[in-house]
Amino acid sequence: TGSAIKGAMQNAKNEVLRDLSKTNIAATIVTTTVETGKTLKKFMCNEISGLECLEELVTNIVDCPFSDLETHLASVAFVPIGRKLDIVKKIGLAIDLLVDAFGENSKWKESFVEMRGRHAVVAKNFINMKQACKDYFDHNSPVYETTVTYIRLLRNLLDKCAMEYRDRYELASRRLDDMRMAINLLIANRRIAMALGDNTESENIRKKALVWKTKMEADVKAGSSK
Repeated sequence: TGSAIKGAMQNAKNEVLRDLSKTNIAATIVTTTVETGKTLKKFMCNEISGLECLEELVTNIVDCPFSDLETHLASVAFVPIGRKLDIVKKIGLAIDLLVDAFGENSKWKESFVEMRGRHAVVAKNFINMKQACKDYFDHNSPVYETTVTYIRLLRNLLDKCAMEYRDRYELASRRLDDMRMAINLLIANRRIAMALGDNTESENIRKKALVWKTKMEADVKAGSSK
């Protein structure tokens, strides 16, 4: 219970833990553990997929400040980034195998775009981006190479999914929510570029997002979108 955890923290030898006992962190630990347990139980009972499990744990928010994800990251803080990378890769592989099995031109083609988009979003929300950016530049970090691989994969996923949503809008659906999703994925990728100090790429993404937004607004005025 929260009171038991708080009591243990109050009696701890570590001064930091004693200080933390004066906050509401004990209740937060209990709440997070309970909610995580519920989600994992549904996953183990095959009530939800691995992708849906991650969405419940870290949310499916496409674009937001990294600080907004901190409370959700508590539920997966115990998972090392190497393991997170493995999970993201395996989900991606499963999606690729599914696409290959049905074929790119199957009637489920639009669903594949959404599935890949969801995969990219949970991959983004799965890691502590502030810590990842530090490890990305710290060659002495034990997770340096893993972090670089993860972030490069993530940026590629976001860019690819943004293009797929834009293509779906232009070539098939003409739905505004598709174009908005494409733009939001671009903006999410730009946040990462900004966090890494990649000013050139950040500016390129900003210009691309502006072009897409201008095109979408023109389509609305012309009545060629839904």
